[in-house]
Amino acid sequence: MRAAKKTPFPLLCCRYGVLFLLTITLFKMVISTVIQGGFSAMLRTYFAQDTWRPFMERQLLLSLVYGLLMAGYYKFVKK
Repeated sequence: MRAAKKTPFPLLCCRYGVLFLLTITLFKMVISTVIQGGFSAMLRTYFAQDTWRPFMERQLLLSLVYGLLMAGYYKFVKK
């Protein structure tokens, strides 16, 4: 964790945020595909004309919050 102390805060935030964004998005898509019974149902749920924007906004907001919290923790709290 010594490397996290020397890494700039915005870079740490982006690193954690992007990793969380990819993980949570893939997780939601896989779970939705399994629960709804197919890929096309998942596409209708998350990527229809009226639903893709709220889906992406939610994912980006969660990733930003997670990135800020984790970067702050590893940069300033963890010894």
